[in-house]
Amino acid sequence: MSFLKKVFTPARLIASQDKKRFKEDGYNLDLTFITDRIIAMALPASGLEMTYRNEINDVSQFFRKKYKGKYKIFNVSQRNYDINKFDKSVVKIGWPDHHNPPLNQLFKALLLMDEWLEKDPENIVAVHCLAGRGRTGTLICSYLVFAGLCSGAYSALKIFGKKRSGTKKGVSNPCQVRYVYYADSILRGIVYPKPKTFFLESIFLKTVPKYQNGGCSPLIQIFTNNLLAYTSAPNVDQIQSYSGFEPGILFKVGCVIQGDVYIVVHDYTKSKFSKGKWSVMFRLSFNTTFIDEKSTINSMTSDRNIVYGEDKYYIITWKREDLDEAWKRKQKDVYSPKFRFKLKLKKPNHKQKKTFKEFVTKSVEKKNKTRRVLENRLNYAKRCYDRVTKLFGENLKFESENEKDEKNEKETKEKENEENKEEEEEDEEEEEEEEETQQNPMFWEYNDNQIDINNEEKEKEKEKEKEKEKTIDEEDIDPKTTKKKKHHKKKKSRENHSTKKKKKKNHQKKEKVQDFEKVQEIEQKLEKENN
Repeated sequence: MSFLKKVFTPARLIASQDKKRFKEDGYNLDLTFITDRIIAMALPASGLEMTYRNEINDVSQFFRKKYKGKYKIFNVSQRNYDINKFDKSVVKIGWPDHHNPPLNQLFKALLLMDEWLEKDPENIVAVHCLAGRGRTGTLICSYLVFAGLCSGAYSALKIFGKKRSGTKKGVSNPCQVRYVYYADSILRGIVYPKPKTFFLESIFLKTVPKYQNGGCSPLIQIFTNNLLAYTSAPNVDQIQSYSGFEPGILFKVGCVIQGDVYIVVHDYTKSKFSKGKWSVMFRLSFNTTFIDEKSTINSMTSDRNIVYGEDKYYIITWKREDLDEAWKRKQKDVYSPKFRFKLKLKKPNHKQKKTFKEFVTKSVEKKNKTRRVLENRLNYAKRCYDRVTKLFGENLKFESENEKDEKNEKETKEKENEENKEEEEEDEEEEEEEEETQQNPMFWEYNDNQIDINNEEKEKEKEKEKEKEKTIDEEDIDPKTTKKKKHHKKKKSRENHSTKKKKKKNHQKKEKVQDFEKVQEIEQKLEKENN
């Protein structure tokens, strides 16, 4: 293991780049203490990925030795790993890479962090994504503001950059920085977190980005609360290409937006011999709660204009530095300095609100349908699996706990039904035997005076049965407690019930034999007397 560590450390140092590492007590991890109780780190990896990231065994050893039972890890990536190595103290709250979390999800994570740290002053928190910078920084910076450890979003972002990176590079994506400022404004009470609804009338790109041959062929997708609300071209054939000499591109949208809004602008490059290629030109994320009708938006470098007329509408403009992917230095040549991304918003009327509600309900129904389809597929797979098991005679059925409970209930019901059927059959047999005895001519031909059946034997047998029952009851009684044992009583009552039935049958058979013999004796006597 020491040899492997020596081999992998150069690759890990290259992957960590300018991030500060923990080099104490024989550890060399991509891990930094932002405060004494808050840790930012990279993903605890296994397999090939551990060659350039933190090895999961080293990270688990670090936390178990130093903070056993006092740590909680927040996984904000969308990766899974063995939780048992961290004593199952891992909270999974993930969202996509280079993106911001939904506002509700961000505050849920903040509350969970605060609850854990308030339980015990020795408790610590570790947050990680893949590299431990962007998504990790959004959550940690928001918590620094939430807990009052920093005066605001600006100071929290600066402190995180200083602590995490040697070059003071912390959270850099505009959408992530924007949501840290959103959390700051909510915690200060500047904005009440109530999502507003707006009608997005149109989108305008001032100047055309130069992606392919001095132009681009854009496709816009708009999501509201993780639901696709608009696409500029449903089919690939409908995508238009624009040259860099044109003043801009106008898209008539006409959709309602509410809450977390996510806009993606793709570029599509056509090819003759293969399928076309997609590339993301830029992305924009914002929340409608922070579109204030009275004052300007307090976010990075965006400004807003209110235009009054017959219809009051708002124009929100975003510069290149406000857009994800476009803010990077590599994209300076693609976008002109005059480039702007403008949204024309308007308050929705009653019809537009109604259509938005219908859209939301339909989309939810679609999701439910897809779930049902998946469930049906799983059920079909189970049926096929059951057929295979019947053919091969293998007990490999996979069942849920509910299915097992239902099967057990069915089996118990079937057993009870079988017992009831057996009792009914026995009763029917007894009735048939009684009918046969009544219809037998050996008995009804003779008068009572002629046939004297001894009832004394019957009475004696009944008295014997009563004495046996008394002895059984006396055995059931405990001499110390003088109470009947319920368990033994139930068993013996069942046994008595079955034995009684058997005795009745045997008794009836005996009676038939005895009566037949007596009848023969009487016939013989009569014959003698006649002779």
